[in-house]
Amino acid sequence: MSKFAISLSNPSNYHALDHWQVIELEKWQDVLLHAISYDVSVAHFSLDYSTKHQRSGENVLALHPFLFYDVDNDKDSKKQPLSIKGARDLLKHYGIAFGIVPSRNYKKLKENDSRPDVERFRIIIPLESPPPIELIKDKELFRKFQEIFAQKLGLIAYVDDAPLRDMARYYARHTTPPLIDSIVVQGRLTRVDKIFKWQHKSSSKNAKSKRHAEQNTNPLYRLNHRKLHLVATDTSLSPIRTELTLSTSLISSTR
Repeated sequence: MSKFAISLSNPSNYHALDHWQVIELEKWQDVLLHAISYDVSVAHFSLDYSTKHQRSGENVLALHPFLFYDVDNDKDSKKQPLSIKGARDLLKHYGIAFGIVPSRNYKKLKENDSRPDVERFRIIIPLESPPPIELIKDKELFRKFQEIFAQKLGLIAYVDDAPLRDMARYYARHTTPPLIDSIVVQGRLTRVDKIFKWQHKSSSKNAKSKRHAEQNTNPLYRLNHRKLHLVATDTSLSPIRTELTLSTSLISSTR
């Protein structure tokens, strides 16, 4: 069984809503050719589904070992511009394997953007292993995982945010021959385990901080280390802090 796989929609259909299948790849860089010829997705969609269309976040069974990033260089975007050369130089710094494929609108005039020669492209990063299954069960965890990875790679200021939130995202095939060849840079495969553990730890820490903040929103009472502290504030004078320590048994008896 191949280490790499990708989902593609074939035959082509409106917004690639159906006809999804998984194909195995002999080597990771084969995904670049498929990203030109087919509508592709890193999501493994269930063949047995009850939703209106197959391509839905509810139908995602797993994620393939790739990360896709869109660089659109849109005129009105808050994102910083990034060229293909700039992306290549940035990622080569990390020594990882990656590929760059032109988007189907590479250097084409768009209806809402008449600028010529705008580089629009995708960055594809092969992973040592598929992303953890926990990401499928938690949309917020998926989003944070994607954002943290983009931050660690130095891409967050340049790439489109929408795909980072969309588990069922697909990437449209080319309808005309691409204007440039795809770029393959060999290197080590990117690991996801450390990023996931770090992100999971960060999420737990943030949740703890949120709970702590919620406890402190009450100006009168704060429960801390099995002691109840009563804090009184006189708004007409300087703050006065009176602290009364009550045993937990006393607290229980007065409920």
